[in-house]
Amino acid sequence: MAVIGEGILHGKLPYRDYWEMASPAIFFTYAAMFKVFGISMAAIPITDTLVSMLTTFLLFLLARLLWDRKIAYVSALLFAIFSNGVRLGMHAPGDIAFGTFWYLSQRETFMLPLITGSFYFAICSEKQGRKSWSLVLSGFLAGLSFVYKFPSLLMFLCVCLYINWIILSTGEPVTSFLKKNLALISGFVLALIPF
Repeated sequence: MAVIGEGILHGKLPYRDYWEMASPAIFFTYAAMFKVFGISMAAIPITDTLVSMLTTFLLFLLARLLWDRKIAYVSALLFAIFSNGVRLGMHAPGDIAFGTFWYLSQRETFMLPLITGSFYFAICSEKQGRKSWSLVLSGFLAGLSFVYKFPSLLMFLCVCLYINWIILSTGEPVTSFLKKNLALISGFVLALIPF
């Protein structure tokens, strides 16, 4: 991922100049992190830490939206401790890992804030009566997550199920059903266009 990310900064393209099976977003993420922090291995743990901090904050916002501030603090704290345990701890067999390649800045690292944000904006649209823009944003974040790793489509389906369950359980009109689903799906598709 780092080699392809650096190659992008030199005008190369994934799948044309470099062969890799991973989905495209990770290569452009590595290019962006090298552009911001310089082409060095230090850019990888710095970016990983910043993204983990963002995810922790988004998890706090999501938990506060669903429950209350105390649970939000506990949720964020537990995520911060346990998500970094793998990064700073051991492999499954028990040998020390301490920030090896296999734990830093992987596709899942960048998917987590996107999926958390997607759920946050979907729930905001229902709980706080926000307009359709929050559903478009929810779909967009889920679409970006999909570009990191295709199985995250299941997370988008969970967001869709949640929104549709709310619509059906409250007896909203068919126009609302269509409008909200169109907003979610259009956001998802918008995220795919650049790739």
